[in-house]
Amino acid sequence: MSSILVVEDEPSTQKILTLALRKWGYEVVCAASAGEGAALLKKRDDIRLVLLDRGLPDGDGLKICRALKTDPRTRHLPVIVLTGLDELDDKLKTYKSGADIHLTKPISLPLLKRYVATFMDRIPYRGEGADALSCGMLTLLPQAKKALIGGKSIEDLPPRLFDLLYLLASKQGRDVSTRTLIQKLWGGSVRDSEVAVSISRLRQRLGPELGLLIRSNRGRGYSIDADFRPPTA
Repeated sequence: MSSILVVEDEPSTQKILTLALRKWGYEVVCAASAGEGAALLKKRDDIRLVLLDRGLPDGDGLKICRALKTDPRTRHLPVIVLTGLDELDDKLKTYKSGADIHLTKPISLPLLKRYVATFMDRIPYRGEGADALSCGMLTLLPQAKKALIGGKSIEDLPPRLFDLLYLLASKQGRDVSTRTLIQKLWGGSVRDSEVAVSISRLRQRLGPELGLLIRSNRGRGYSIDADFRPPTA
């Protein structure tokens, strides 16, 4: 399952962030220093977002950010910098380091929630990296646009249907509303019926058994059955 790394040395702030992220349905790992954060990034391959404090006991958090963004293995990771510094020069330093968002403390949790959801749901850019996304028996390789279920490759999956499957899988079993799918995959330019047609086509591509992986939840949208097992498995 995808995780969020929180690099924050202030115990109370770390606790607030951790509780909020878990309440919103995310897995969280924590570090209290730049060194701990770097070690976790080398050790774990499930981290998909970094919340990074600037004032760390062993250095400026922006040094971590620059290291992340110059390493081919981690340069695609979104970074949200958390800091008490709010001058224009401070914000420019944040963005020059390669960070994606500059948030000033005290952190607005509603605003943070929106940013986190945006990054965790985002479909990777072409060439961003070949990291695999896993959800139950489903494994997706975004760079190759390849899907595997229980090790079995799903052949000839069109890019639009792959992106639909990826977005559903990125929620790890949670519901994705029709409105969200329309906004993220069609830019808000199609009707609900187009989503239903695409879901139907995706199920057809997966086949009668594997198609059961996709759940329709009346009034809530669609989701991946993270506990799915093919009848013949």
